[in-house]
Amino acid sequence: MSANADPGDVRTGASPPTDALRLVLQTALDAVVVRRNDGIVADWNGQAVKVFGWTHAEAVGRPMADLIIPERYREAHKSGLKRYLSSGEATVLGRRIEVSATRKNGDEFPIELSIAAIPGDRLLFVGFLRDMTERTLRQAQSEVAPSRHRAKTRKQLGNLPAPAISSPAASTGGRCKSDICVCFFMNALAPNCI
Repeated sequence: MSANADPGDVRTGASPPTDALRLVLQTALDAVVVRRNDGIVADWNGQAVKVFGWTHAEAVGRPMADLIIPERYREAHKSGLKRYLSSGEATVLGRRIEVSATRKNGDEFPIELSIAAIPGDRLLFVGFLRDMTERTLRQAQSEVAPSRHRAKTRKQLGNLPAPAISSPAASTGGRCKSDICVCFFMNALAPNCI
């Protein structure tokens, strides 16, 4: 069903478990991976294709761990699945966590992951995965920007001719007890501030 579909064209007799799930999978903004309790991919939406690079046909029927989990985490993943299946003890179900994933081309990248267990004739796990690459880059840039700005300001203040700014430290023999001196001049003009 496309976003422009006429609501009158929707089949009212649709079977909720299959058709509704299919609609949710295909319209989700996140990658959605449905996995059976044996670790095999049962479904893979269009966003999963975009995020991970594996087509639906390539992904379905293959072990999910081999497709998207970095090799160094695969044993821990398999152990967690075994623990859940034998005891019901879950550490990641029903929570949002940030982990690493791999693309078809082998690139590793950060994702936000939430997993739900869906009981039924056969236990399924539905994973909602969001590529966090852009957000992580923006966050790193915003953390670097203030330090770059401070360094640039220090350089600019340090390059000013001495008479251009009257330093509070100058009137106290090079010692300034004012926090304003430290913050405002950032120790560039009054290096002896305390």
